[in-house]
Amino acid sequence: MRKKLNNPIGAAKPQKLSIPGFQSISELQLAAHTLNSISECISITDSDNIIVYVNRSFQNVYGYEPGELIGKHIRIVGSPRNNPAVYDEILKATCGPGWHGRLINTRKNGEEFKIELRTSVVRNEKNEPVAYFGIAKDLTEQIRTEERAESVVEQLESVNEQLRKSEEELKNSNAAKDKFFSLIAHDLRSPFSAILNLIHSLAEEFDTIPPEDIKYLLGRLDSSSKSFYVLLENLLQWSRIQTGRVEYCPFDFFIYEKINETINLLSNNADNKEIRIVNGVNPSKAVYADEGMIYSVLQNLLSNAIKFSHNYGIITFTSEVSETEVLISIADNGVGIKEENLEKIFRIDIPHTTLGTNNEKGNGLGLIICKEMIEHNKGKLLVRSQPNNGTVFTFSLPKTED
Repeated sequence: MRKKLNNPIGAAKPQKLSIPGFQSISELQLAAHTLNSISECISITDSDNIIVYVNRSFQNVYGYEPGELIGKHIRIVGSPRNNPAVYDEILKATCGPGWHGRLINTRKNGEEFKIELRTSVVRNEKNEPVAYFGIAKDLTEQIRTEERAESVVEQLESVNEQLRKSEEELKNSNAAKDKFFSLIAHDLRSPFSAILNLIHSLAEEFDTIPPEDIKYLLGRLDSSSKSFYVLLENLLQWSRIQTGRVEYCPFDFFIYEKINETINLLSNNADNKEIRIVNGVNPSKAVYADEGMIYSVLQNLLSNAIKFSHNYGIITFTSEVSETEVLISIADNGVGIKEENLEKIFRIDIPHTTLGTNNEKGNGLGLIICKEMIEHNKGKLLVRSQPNNGTVFTFSLPKTED
């Protein structure tokens, strides 16, 4: 049989108090007014956790009328998501020093929310427990504020992390460029020194040099001048890209036609080694890109393919089309690239140069420029190669909508 509770508020005969604003008020009325003035949710339950009192804030927060709660078990406002063992823990702690923690509770409309709860035991004048007292705070707004604060902190941490990464990348990039320029300076000095020496020899000894030697020296001068010019042109292109001074003017064009122009431009180079070049690209597929940049890429890639192809070799352009892009490949059957050198060909801090099959010289900058130009056109440049089995460069470009 359930034990009847003594008066949970006070067992003594109510006394009359004189308080400003009231003619006469009992202790019980004063307590009721006080509890109803508190913004937190107040509940009093008996030893079986049956609700015997809730204040006005409790009713407002949970959405119940007083008659809907009095006489009901306190777990009417609990959530099934709470661990059932927590209620025994709360009851045990309440009989001692009290319990303090967070719970998930449920409003009348079924909405769940978190509360912060403190409990204590109510004792009579004989120090006997007569009721359990709970004071709870709706944490909905506090949690929203905490979540907003956490979100701001996460965003700040993300920004800081991005700044740290950007700073590190900038340091690495600057270090790589410093090393690159020191290496390029050496490459510039070599052909320029050769040109100066040849001109000096011709100027000083022109009258005594046999005609056949003059022709030979002029040939070397021509070769050195071209190497010097190509290197300077590549450097200018690369510097314009780095400083953002390259005009990006994309439009639709048929890349098949641009490949034909490139083949005609470099036909003498190919004819000198009797290399056959095949344009197997789909002539009806257009790309959306900067035509000038792509023309420069095609020249660099075809020039490389000719340089590293054997005499009587073959170079083939092919294409693949996906839903969003066109893939252009240029394949040769030349000397190929060693695996350990594949990762070097696009790095500015490790310029990688190799003599061609006819001892043609390069500066290692052309492929770096190609990669940056393709990426500038929202594509990618990839390479696959095996020594003595040739090389295939493949780049992607956005496809023109059909």
